[in-house]
Amino acid sequence: MTSVQSLYEEALAAQLAGKNDEAIQAYHALLAEAPAHAEGNHNLGLLEFSRGNLDQALERLMNAIEARPAESQFWHSLLEVLLAAGAAGHAVQMLEQAAGSGITEDELQKMRQRIEAATAPVVEEAPVAGPVKLAADEQEKELLAAVAQIIRRSRAQMASGKRAAIKGRPVDSKVFNRLVELFNQGELHELEKRAQQLTKTHPLNPAGWHFLGMAHFRLGERMSALKSLVKANEAFPADAQMLDHLGSALSTFNYLAEAEALFKLSLEIRPSKIDTLVRYGNMEVNRRAFDKGEGLARKAVEIAPGNAMACQLMALVLLSTRRVDEAIPYLERAIQADPSFGGAYQDLGYAYFNQGRLDDSIRTSEQAVEHNPDNPNTYSNLLFFTAHDYRLSPEDVFEQHLEFGRRFEVPLLSTHRPHENDRDPERRLRIGFVSGDFYDHAVASFIEPVLKNLDTNRFDLYAFHNTVKFDAISERLKALFKFWVSIPHVSDKDVAEIVRACRIDILVDLSGHTAGHRLLAFARKPAPLQVSWIGYPNTTGLVSMDYHFADRFNSPEGLFDHLFTEQIVRLPSNGTFIHPDRSPGVNALPALSNGHLTFGSFNRLGKVSAPTFDLWARVMRECPDARMLLGAVPSESVADALREEFSKRGVAGDRLRFELRKPMLDYLKLHNEVDLILDTFPYPGGTTSNLAVWMGVPVLTMQGNSRISHGGAGAMSRIGLDDFIARDEDDFVSRARQIAAAPETLVELRAGLRQRIAECPYRDIRFVTRGLERAFRSIWRDWCAGLAPRSRQIPDRDEE
Repeated sequence: MTSVQSLYEEALAAQLAGKNDEAIQAYHALLAEAPAHAEGNHNLGLLEFSRGNLDQALERLMNAIEARPAESQFWHSLLEVLLAAGAAGHAVQMLEQAAGSGITEDELQKMRQRIEAATAPVVEEAPVAGPVKLAADEQEKELLAAVAQIIRRSRAQMASGKRAAIKGRPVDSKVFNRLVELFNQGELHELEKRAQQLTKTHPLNPAGWHFLGMAHFRLGERMSALKSLVKANEAFPADAQMLDHLGSALSTFNYLAEAEALFKLSLEIRPSKIDTLVRYGNMEVNRRAFDKGEGLARKAVEIAPGNAMACQLMALVLLSTRRVDEAIPYLERAIQADPSFGGAYQDLGYAYFNQGRLDDSIRTSEQAVEHNPDNPNTYSNLLFFTAHDYRLSPEDVFEQHLEFGRRFEVPLLSTHRPHENDRDPERRLRIGFVSGDFYDHAVASFIEPVLKNLDTNRFDLYAFHNTVKFDAISERLKALFKFWVSIPHVSDKDVAEIVRACRIDILVDLSGHTAGHRLLAFARKPAPLQVSWIGYPNTTGLVSMDYHFADRFNSPEGLFDHLFTEQIVRLPSNGTFIHPDRSPGVNALPALSNGHLTFGSFNRLGKVSAPTFDLWARVMRECPDARMLLGAVPSESVADALREEFSKRGVAGDRLRFELRKPMLDYLKLHNEVDLILDTFPYPGGTTSNLAVWMGVPVLTMQGNSRISHGGAGAMSRIGLDDFIARDEDDFVSRARQIAAAPETLVELRAGLRQRIAECPYRDIRFVTRGLERAFRSIWRDWCAGLAPRSRQIPDRDEE
């Protein structure tokens, strides 16, 4: 008997005996040896479904079908999971695939009847395939009913004035302390194993269920985590910590009303528990209930003014409500309380950045790296800020990115394993997108139009969503993916294993070194091909990242290739931006009625470097009648500091106007008061430039000496505005002066910019998407042929 066969029989025996936890572990062991094992994938899929893990269930069943497409039982099981997930539309599409896979007409007819029964106005209970006992919606109902019962029992226990007694035998202190140690060390799989053993030896004691629930929570196993935490609370009602932890899990998995009830109950028992106040407050901030969040934060800092987490929560509320000046002292206090608190350094760095204090951002990030040398996020923050530093050469910035790879990727290179993906160059591909920005964020404006237009007959799309934030835009994006996996509480190692289990062919990073990245998952090389795109216009510094997608406009051939560890693939166009649904109209050129030209800038103040101030001041001195409007100013005190910078350079304050940060519609309306945008250097505008031209305002920019600094030139060149790209600073001033002397030259351009964008092939999202599809296919064919990654230009059209 082969080892694979024995592993399968061991797993099946456990499953048939009803030992589902053991069966799941055994199936994982089997699939580690034989990833394409058809029955193993099928049976594990059913087990995951029985636990409410729909994403994993669907993936395993798809793997089974891919391994043996003519097996009708696999299709029946997939059908049941889709119907339970409320995806009847996908079930109908599934039938079309099944029809072409060798399934008999009799079996297809049974599936049609099952879909009809499931979608009829009155639905009779149908037999469920395999060992599946409960549909996901039924499990969810049971779960929420159990939570409601926990709340009632806890209230009754509190009303009695007595603390509940722990049932069953007590847990040995050494065993308990070891579980605490494993949790604190992040050894989640070992914690899961030991906690599971404890639930068997001490089934009535809440400790095993509590630790098991926390292990599953950190591993991202939603239903398993909630079930175990519910059992812990049932065994020991009215315990503040366990109510808090169940509330935290419910909050993370978007059961917000239930989470709020549990947090409140926990705080009734222990009103001064800082952890609970902070978790509750963070939940309220994430759902934009800032008044509630502020109340909780103020209570936390009142109770514990020196608590780092409380201070960070207070700062988060203030930053979210655009009170940057007030937030900074709280972040400084948080760092004073805990010099290793990476999150506080990160927030403080961004707060300084938004005030235009880039040097302070860099200094803060350097301190964070000093205190947290093994934390990749603190180093990524430093990279983000130093990319804006005009004193560093492109080679200096590249070397810093290489250092990230040396620190964090090199130790993981030995973990790379061969990929078993089918090397068919023309087959349907699985494309995974990893991002912390699948919500109301600029990245969503770039990726959404592409996702809408990708050919889902040729590509299966997987989302790996790395944030607890989930809003209307998240909901919209989720509908565009075949699978959506939430990973904010999953370790990098486990994210990599999930990607491998999904057998992703091409994994796309949409974050780079920005917040919410998962570069250490990429460093483990879970997919055969890995691509960095959209979110970060620079190298990741990883040798495990095969490609960087750009275009010939923002990365002309041969100019910046030496500054990337990745091979640069130049798409026909990288112009993916989608404009806001609600936009003001484009008005007549303001200069005609004002009698003078108005320059503008809406870039973040961290981009306004000393050379940018010098250049803008030169322009203003050369154009003595001109005015300038600066937006995105966080406070009046920052506006005063900006006036002082201009005054030092000979520009009077009465020629300047400052606008605080505004909601999108009001921000767009400000463009009706601006004739020409002046770009920033060395980090030009991105989203702001796209929005400006949409509002009829061209951007005067400058050629750069790196992928980042050339971004403004790329954006203008893509839509044919090459006259607004200066060669150097003197040319920049000269072009601004010429426009100020004859502003009427902007009249026709302003009126026709939206039409120009609409007619520009390089901004046609279908053209952009077809080019992206050709890029995916081109690099995939190379991998199938055993070729190393190489730079290339993707043709504008399919080659005959």
